[in-house]
Amino acid sequence: MPKSILPEENTTTIKKINFVCIILITLIIFLLFNFIAYFYLNSYTSNEGYFIVSKKWELVRKTKKKVKWLIVGDSSGNQGVSTDMFENEFGGDAYNVCTLGDNTCMIDSWMLDYWIRKNGAPENILMVHVYDVWPRSGNAYMFSQNPLALAFSMNLKPEVFSLSKKTDLLFKKYFALYYQNNSLAKIIKHPHNLFQEHYKMEAHGFMPHKKPNIKNVNKDIKGHFWNLQNYLKKFSMSDINKESLLTIKQLVEENNIKLYIANSPIAENLYLSKEYQNYFKDIETYLSGYCNSSSNIFYINNPQMIFPDSLMINADHLIESAALIYTSNLIDKINVLNK
Repeated sequence: MPKSILPEENTTTIKKINFVCIILITLIIFLLFNFIAYFYLNSYTSNEGYFIVSKKWELVRKTKKKVKWLIVGDSSGNQGVSTDMFENEFGGDAYNVCTLGDNTCMIDSWMLDYWIRKNGAPENILMVHVYDVWPRSGNAYMFSQNPLALAFSMNLKPEVFSLSKKTDLLFKKYFALYYQNNSLAKIIKHPHNLFQEHYKMEAHGFMPHKKPNIKNVNKDIKGHFWNLQNYLKKFSMSDINKESLLTIKQLVEENNIKLYIANSPIAENLYLSKEYQNYFKDIETYLSGYCNSSSNIFYINNPQMIFPDSLMINADHLIESAALIYTSNLIDKINVLNK
């Protein structure tokens, strides 16, 4: 049979090129939708915890002045400490940049370190934490909501993450389609709320809640009892909190800042229990020792302020009217120390 004079086609090469093009286009589309989701969720997330972290860092980064008070800590302080009352009592500006317990004390340190570098030292710091924050080592998903690129590029103190851990956190932060799929699913189910903020926060960071939730308080107290009986049997400060407290101590001493550490408010039925008292006395001992190690650090409102269920939304979060009482108590304790 004579050989064909038709030109031969390299179909294998064409198929490979088409396949690569499809992969690249798919990747580009995925990245496009991912970053649309990322920037959208930065402004309109339905996750209250992520909202709080984002808004508090927005306050930290946008404020460009020295302040009288910087209030750091977890969510008990977020809705428990009124900045208006601090400003009315002491003068100057007060900013409440409390986030959540799973951020640990490390984010208090990062915020303070960044604030000092950018604006100079605040005159005073109030730190408010719930008792069960101190043994925590943090949560990667919560850590990922902080401005990691900023923190890592500026080497904000303390530096506790390995290179592999930093990479993992960055993936969790920026790949929203995968790591924030639940938030996106809620938005898809309720598209009428597409461009509405789901939560409200005052200009200087106080985030009051109006109504109590007695049912939730009782449920939360049961959860605390279970943890105290099965998990938190003996107090131990986590390594990340130890390192963060040492960094904060160094920062306040170097910059002549007064640091006041306050226990969070607590539900009466939890505070009075034997399990809680046994555990909490070790926290008091640890924090007292920490504060006594520096003339710049003070332990206030010890023992804790306790509140009835009718003034709370869970075991350590107050409604607004109770938050004003709690804030007033903190102010009184600070005034007594400064007489």
